[in-house]
Amino acid sequence: MHIPRWLEYARIKHKHEINTTTERDIKAYNFLTKSGEKRLKLGNYKGALSEFKLAHNIQPNSTEVNQLLLEVISILCEKDDNYCEEYDSLKL
Repeated sequence: MHIPRWLEYARIKHKHEINTTTERDIKAYNFLTKSGEKRLKLGNYKGALSEFKLAHNIQPNSTEVNQLLLEVISILCEKDDNYCEEYDSLKL
């Protein structure tokens, strides 16, 4: 059976696009996680939370980012009750 050239080209192009997107997601996740950790160490908890949420959107099943989210939200909860609601509703 002969596969038409355009179909083979489309398959290769699609595979390349998936690989490129995956690579970008990994780079973005790593950047956001490291940036969030730096902000957390500097006491910029709201900034860290923002970075961790974005990283979570990329890799929602990451144990690392889920733990960091819980950590920063619990710190913010101690200072502002509004974050306690977010902590309680966090479904990881």
